[in-house]
Amino acid sequence: MSNPFAPVMQKKTNEQLISILGSAEGDYQAAAIEAARTEFDSRNLSETSIEEIKKVVSEKENIIAAKSDEPLDTAWKVLTFIFPGALVQLYFIAKYRTDGYSRKAKELSQWTLYGFAFYFGLVLLMALLIRMNY
Repeated sequence: MSNPFAPVMQKKTNEQLISILGSAEGDYQAAAIEAARTEFDSRNLSETSIEEIKKVVSEKENIIAAKSDEPLDTAWKVLTFIFPGALVQLYFIAKYRTDGYSRKAKELSQWTLYGFAFYFGLVLLMALLIRMNY
């Protein structure tokens, strides 16, 4: 019985195969890893090529990790706190998530909620003060 992932792995680049083979356990099915290993071995790459590819993969992974941990700018925090109901925040939360800026998306969501909580608390406080005066 042939591996169902074999045709998929044949279309992968060397970088993609190394990335799959170096991924954390559980990221891919065992059959997919086996197909990737078989395809990678069949390409008969030299040790020098493999090391260069691993270096490129490592650099890309470092860039992705740096993007995902990049904090939200202070200006965005202030604007989001002051104007928490603007739809532009929803757009940027989605954009940051799809572009790999997970920390920025999370912080933008948090500051939007902080803004809503602030205005809700302010309205509640005003209502209490008005009620106390009567």
